[in-house]
This record gives sequence, structure tokens and C-alpha cells, in this order.
Amino acid sequence: MTMFSQWWLSRLPVLLSLPAFFIDIEIFFFLISFIFLHLTIGLKGIINDYLHNKKSKLFLIILIRLCNFEFLRYVLEFLL
Repeated sequence: MTMFSQWWLSRLPVLLSLPAFFIDIEIFFFLISFIFLHLTIGLKGIINDYLHNKKSKLFLIILIRLCNFEFLRYVLEFLL
């Protein structure tokens, strides 16, 4: 698979979900939850790969969780 087709394959679900996004608010909340899940998994992966001090890892993972709750609170406050 070429790099161009991988690029389109990664963008196609977003393009197909845009009309549903404007129609149904539940899908919007569903997408927001997946964005936060994706963010958390990505940051935890980076921390686990590049940090080797266990105390630093634990501190940053707890900080990521707290920040996710704060971001989610602000997003829900904005939407509701």
C-alpha cells in the first residue's frame, strides 16, 4: 500500500462521518470521547517509551488523567 493511499485511508472515516456529525449530537459526544481516549493512549505510549524513571512515569500518567478530566469538563461545559 502506498503512502498516498494510507493517507486517504486515514482521512476517509472523518470525511464520511462529517454529515452525521452535523445531524446528531450523540455522535459528536461519541467522537469527543474517542478523541480523549486517543489522546490518553498516545501520551501514555510516549511516556512509557521515552521515560525510564518509574516515579516520573507515575507522576506524568496521573497528570495526564487529571488533565483529561479537566479538558472533558471544559468541553462539556462549553457544549451544555
